[in-house]
Amino acid sequence: MLPTGIATEGHPRAAPPPRAEGSIRRTTSIDVLHVQDPPDHVQFTCRGRDLLTGRDGHETISETSFTITMSKLDGIVDSVVVPHSSPEVHRLVGTGLRRGFRKAVAESAVAQPGSITAQLLDDLPVALIVSGYSTTVTDAQVREQPNLDRIGVCMGWRRGGTVDLELAQSGTIPIPHGPVVPALEDQDAAASHRVPSLDHHAVRRVRRTDVIRDIRGWRVDASFRDSHTDGTGTETVIHEYDLRAIVDSATDEIVEAIATPRVLPYLECPVAAAAAQNIIGIPASDARRTIPSLISGTASCTHLNDLLRTLADVPALGRHLS
Repeated sequence: MLPTGIATEGHPRAAPPPRAEGSIRRTTSIDVLHVQDPPDHVQFTCRGRDLLTGRDGHETISETSFTITMSKLDGIVDSVVVPHSSPEVHRLVGTGLRRGFRKAVAESAVAQPGSITAQLLDDLPVALIVSGYSTTVTDAQVREQPNLDRIGVCMGWRRGGTVDLELAQSGTIPIPHGPVVPALEDQDAAASHRVPSLDHHAVRRVRRTDVIRDIRGWRVDASFRDSHTDGTGTETVIHEYDLRAIVDSATDEIVEAIATPRVLPYLECPVAAAAAQNIIGIPASDARRTIPSLISGTASCTHLNDLLRTLADVPALGRHLS
């Protein structure tokens, strides 16, 4: 029998691993803030950088930033500010973010596959879902209107699990409160792109993908974290996962994938980590298309699936190491 209950502990990282010689590191961040200027909107501030590390130092290969604003009323993107990115992102104005967004992005070719911009856009729909944590912990009315259609969507929302049992008992979703984000121990100023302090009541999704060439092909060390800052400025972790993988650079095949949960909301959630084995043997470049059919329902974790999807960018990143 699987455990149930809210997870109260975790093991968030205090620092990323050191950058390796002969590696490329992609870091991205999405800050999500529910704003009232304009009224009833959600603002996504997206940033990212690819950094190549060699014997003689490091070099920024690519850097991106843009801000997207969405109306809460209809879920439509109505503003895109692009100070440092591909101007094609402006074409997202008028696109619905709640349903079919990833398909719309792919069909409109607003971002080059494998690029930072494409990665950030791929993350937006789930970043929007995670941002609901901010309103849930501050607005009792939200807690009274759970989405029952989500039962069965993932391990944490399985029938008979923590969420399902609490809904049956009280009619509300159990709200986890994760560990405080640890003070940064890394002294490497180039470890990540610039990430400012998170606004109060905002949610942040950060990613890191290291690709290192070794005798087996491309070795991948990746991680992601969702966090939230409350009204006092305290930032806590909502979700955090690590991923280690090997991609055969000659065949594009994923030959190893090990996911390690660090912080998750419910006690049964870590069980989904074993599903990472399902992607062994698939082409890395095809990960975004095939993973939804390979890992789904109560065997899955939405956020782990999103981390595994980033393996699709490994061939594009690995080409910088040739």
